[in-house]
Amino acid sequence: MESNSVIIQGRVITGLGKGRIFLSKKGYRRQLMDKFGIDPIEGTLNLYTTETDKLKILNESEGLQIEGFVEEGIQYGSVKAFSAEIHGLKVAVVFPTRTTHKNMIEVVSEHHLRNELDIEDEDMLSVEIFLR
Repeated sequence: MESNSVIIQGRVITGLGKGRIFLSKKGYRRQLMDKFGIDPIEGTLNLYTTETDKLKILNESEGLQIEGFVEEGIQYGSVKAFSAEIHGLKVAVVFPTRTTHKNMIEVVSEHHLRNELDIEDEDMLSVEIFLR
C-alpha cells in the first residue's frame, strides 16, 4: 500500500535570502494562495536533510506545478510544490526547477516559522509532506 505522505527530518539552516525575493513576486504569491490557501511571508525556512530516499520519492511525485511567469521583464521559473504540515501548521514545500540547492527542503508559510516554533539554525525539525 502506497503512503499518502512522507515525513522528512531536516536541520534548520540559513539560506541565501533568495526565497525572500521570489516570494515578493505576485506571480508566485497568487499561485500559492490559489493552490494551497497560503499567503506566504517573504522568505522560506530551509531544512537540510540527508534523507535522500525520501527526496527521491518527492522528485518522482507529481506535486502541484507553480507556473513560471515574466514580471518586470524578468523570467521566473516554475516550481514543484506540495502541501505539508509542521507541528500542526499548514505550510507548502517548494522545489524550484532551477536551483543550486542539494538535499534542501524549502518551506513556505503564512507564519514566521522560526518565531512561531522557537527554532534556530542547527535545530532538527520534521515536516510531513502530502503526496496527493
